[in-house]
Amino acid sequence: MQRGNYDEAILKAVNRLRSNTNHKKSLDILRQTYPLAQQWHLSRIRNMEASYDRFKWEPIAREYAALINLYDEISRCPGCLSAIPNPESYSIENERARLNAASDRFDAGLAAFEKGKNGDRNEARDAFTHFTQANNWIRNYKDVEQKIKDAEYYATVRVVVEPIPMHSQTLKISNEFFDNKINEFLLQAPVNRFVKFYTTKEAKRLGIDKPDQIIQLAFDDFVVGQTYMHEKEMALVKDSIVLATYEVDVPQNTGSGQSSGNNSGGNTNENKITICHTAPGSSQSQTIVVAESALKAHLDHNDKIGSCDASSTNKPSTGTSSKKEIRKVYGQAKATMHIFTRTVESKGLLDLRILDGYTRRVLSQEKLPGVFVWQSQWGYYNGDQRALERNHHQIIKNKDVPPPPPQDLFMQFTQPIYQQLTAKISQFYRNY
Repeated sequence: MQRGNYDEAILKAVNRLRSNTNHKKSLDILRQTYPLAQQWHLSRIRNMEASYDRFKWEPIAREYAALINLYDEISRCPGCLSAIPNPESYSIENERARLNAASDRFDAGLAAFEKGKNGDRNEARDAFTHFTQANNWIRNYKDVEQKIKDAEYYATVRVVVEPIPMHSQTLKISNEFFDNKINEFLLQAPVNRFVKFYTTKEAKRLGIDKPDQIIQLAFDDFVVGQTYMHEKEMALVKDSIVLATYEVDVPQNTGSGQSSGNNSGGNTNENKITICHTAPGSSQSQTIVVAESALKAHLDHNDKIGSCDASSTNKPSTGTSSKKEIRKVYGQAKATMHIFTRTVESKGLLDLRILDGYTRRVLSQEKLPGVFVWQSQWGYYNGDQRALERNHHQIIKNKDVPPPPPQDLFMQFTQPIYQQLTAKISQFYRNY
């Protein structure tokens, strides 16, 4: 109340008195503040009535509405009536102000509508706004609801969307799905209240012979299913690979000064290993015994540890007490990887043109590209599998699969075109 927020002070006092009808401070505030609130609102009303503002009755009606709100709040609070026994309604004054506000808007709408009928679309939109405001003040004032429809008709830009002239008999591709998606967007999306889109069939059915604008769509170029094959051969080498493991008997020392196997004078006590050996250029294998120091050279030529008939003779005897020892042979794992890649590319460039329906002048033009690339990859290897990386194993598992049918490829590469197209049209017409 001290800050001059009389309406807020009254409403807070009313809320307190609803829960406590004898709250003395709230009663005192209500007695002091209600006359001040009346005086403040009525003073504003007198000032506005004296003004030359074309639509002055609208703020006047809002001031009376605020006074009516105070009347309703106090009247529905039994405790408040002891402080303000006879609050004033102002409903008659409010109805008069609302009627004048509706009349002012209706007259302004009629003036703008006459210009709108003669082709001034901005005036038709102003008429639509005025008639709508009039209807908000007094529902169906005179014939305002019909006037709203008429004003919207003259304010609206009618746009016909021509079908895309494209059909490929060779690939049996139809753009019907793409065309339907575009029409679905244009006919359902609320791009702008004053912009209406029609297909050519709808325009003909509704008798729209001369649309305000025309949207033309055409593919400058498109390719579906252009195929490329690529083969890559890779030499794979992986170091520090365990090529093989084998077991040997290691002699034990039986006393001080005794040798543990090999001596410094030679390698006559070197362990012998049984392998399955295949001579270079031969397809026949034979079991032989080689010195442990020569084992890696044989393994590098793809010989295998153990007998060719799978009976191991790799248990040399030294004639002394011994223990078992597992040894490993390290080396390189080598393989040759063959990777095949099939790439199928589909792409196109859509030309978007927006034309003036009467002069055929180009109002806007855009080139919208779209690309879809389908790829399949498979392969095989020769050599040691241990040289392969994880991704190579997946490639080996893959099969040579056929690409999608042309219709699917067409739909895929038009997806990004559709997104660009709808964004461009929305941007062009949003504030049109």
